[in-house]
Amino acid sequence: MKEKGCLKQHTIIDETDIINTYRFWIHYFNTEEINQILIDNGFINTVKFENILPDINVWSGENATFYKTEKKKTNANG
Repeated sequence: MKEKGCLKQHTIIDETDIINTYRFWIHYFNTEEINQILIDNGFINTVKFENILPDINVWSGENATFYKTEKKKTNANG
């Protein structure tokens, strides 16, 4: 697949050593392409969120889509 975007990843470790990772895609993919990329890379339970930012400029509003997903757990024995 032709390169159509990039990923910005932020990892936050709080004072109790809980680690949260946030990934922000700046992409040029349609919904089907993103879903297939996530499935192909072991992600499950994907939920898409659209139109949750105020429509202030080109980088917000309908142009911003968020996905929440989980990395599929793999068996340690392969």
